[in-house]
Amino acid sequence: MKSFYRYLINSIKLTEGRIFLLLLFSIIAAFAEMLAAASMLTAVSQGIAADSSNIIQKIISLMLKNTKIGADPNKLITLWLALTAFFFAIRGATLMTGEWYKSYFIGQLYKKMQRKILDQLYSADYQVVMSYNIGELGNIIVIQLRVVIQSLRAFITVISSSIFAMVYLVLPIMVNHQIAIIAIIIFLPMGIVIRYVSHKLKLLSVEDVLIRGQLNSFVLQLLTHYKYLKSTSKYPRTHCIIDSISDKLAKIMVQLSVWGSIAPNMLTPFAVAIICAITYWQVIYNGVPIIEACAVMGLLYHSAQQAISIPTSYQKFLSSAGAIDVYNDISKRLEKNLEPVKESSNIDFSGDILLKDVCFYYKNSDKTVLSNINMRIPGKSFVGIVGESGAGKSTLMNLINGLLKPSSGTISISGIDYDKINMNDLRNSISYVSQEPVIFNDTVRNNITLWEPGQEVQEDRLWKAIKQASAHSFIEKMKNGVDSLLGDNGINISGGQRQRISIAREIYKNTPILMLDEATSALDSETEQIIQSNLLAAHGEKTIIAIAHRLSTVKNCDKIFVLENGRIIEEGNYSELIAKAGRFKEMVDRQSL
Repeated sequence: MKSFYRYLINSIKLTEGRIFLLLLFSIIAAFAEMLAAASMLTAVSQGIAADSSNIIQKIISLMLKNTKIGADPNKLITLWLALTAFFFAIRGATLMTGEWYKSYFIGQLYKKMQRKILDQLYSADYQVVMSYNIGELGNIIVIQLRVVIQSLRAFITVISSSIFAMVYLVLPIMVNHQIAIIAIIIFLPMGIVIRYVSHKLKLLSVEDVLIRGQLNSFVLQLLTHYKYLKSTSKYPRTHCIIDSISDKLAKIMVQLSVWGSIAPNMLTPFAVAIICAITYWQVIYNGVPIIEACAVMGLLYHSAQQAISIPTSYQKFLSSAGAIDVYNDISKRLEKNLEPVKESSNIDFSGDILLKDVCFYYKNSDKTVLSNINMRIPGKSFVGIVGESGAGKSTLMNLINGLLKPSSGTISISGIDYDKINMNDLRNSISYVSQEPVIFNDTVRNNITLWEPGQEVQEDRLWKAIKQASAHSFIEKMKNGVDSLLGDNGINISGGQRQRISIAREIYKNTPILMLDEATSALDSETEQIIQSNLLAAHGEKTIIAIAHRLSTVKNCDKIFVLENGRIIEEGNYSELIAKAGRFKEMVDRQSL
């Protein structure tokens, strides 16, 4: 029961209390149905002149005792049949309205919850988000969020069915309390079975969520590395992993199905048998009028149906409620690790960037990635960062753009410490071209402008960026030009073309800081030289920070920093470093071989 109450509270929180409005529709419909059933029972009793002493009949007789209708049986029957139709109409209209509102509300809730988790992801600490598997996050945002919605639907059904079950219990008690009370007492032991089954389903549901997450994550990895697996014919080796996870999932699905079928397939026939036995006993041995006994039997049957649908819906609720725990756990962790939000201020991001005694190591790791980094990047200068793979170049870039925070030391821009800066303002002032081009399954235009509203897109500015990135030669040949679709991850264009699209995007952004992380690695030497020349046209207008693998690309840098094992071991311009005949010269000589 603790799990139920916890899920109950979580469900109410997720629906922001609006679930009570949904339940109001059920309450109104239930009372309308109760009145309709009471009216129908009264009409039938009146029609056959049944001698009944039930509460409903007594109330009716008292109300109509001194009226003309009460003296006319035909009018009385007509009245109650009319009321029956009226109350059933109210019931139907209320249920339809409630169903419409439920569907609308749940659709809006799904959108809101998805937006919330995505906003938390992009507002949370970068290291915390990266601690999750991409497939795991995708599973939560897309699949498990739908499961959460299914769980809420089942929860609403549980409460609604409970209301209707109570109504169908009230009526038989009013008609013949002896039969009703005996039946209720006999039904009580079924609660023990239901509770055990529900607990079992809850455990299975949590395991189901985890296994589905594993499968989704691995499949996503297969799709991400499709090219490699196909080109090397290694895909068959993945069968054992997929089969292992799928076997576990299939086993859980069978168990969920078996345990979930207990209520409808075993408890319902049992309830019907009990109702029939009690009714027969009351008619034969206690002389209860047959119409009254049949009415009680029918009402108890409907009550039993609703009552048994409760554990079925409850089981569905519990079988998917594990997703609520997963969603809430991730949401709470992200919420606890949100980046502090500072007020926006008019900061000049074209000034000097200063790193003082900066050290960095990843959480849950003893290995220091960067040690005692002291670096000054003059505003509007061109700075290169070089070093062997694993030297800490990309980590240093992630510190400068604010994705990572120093484990110790400080970073400032224009004399203002990063801790006092709104990080969104900083990142909006940075254009970043990564080694791996980011291409969305959309048009060239939207990939460069990043879905900037059409009326705000400046065509001259767009084509200027395209030409500076040397991308016009292939874009103009495309069937639809800048409105051509690039496909998933740019499948319709080459690696070099993807990189040029990525460069054009950052040129179009036109920020005071341009960061290049081996941005031209996939380009031929001629194209690389053209783009480098175009980018250098902004030299003196914006701060350019470039990680370079090809050392020839940093010849024109104002300053070059050489990293090795997380430390700056050399710094100076190209000529100065060559003259030192140190580590940088060794790297240049090795590339010239």
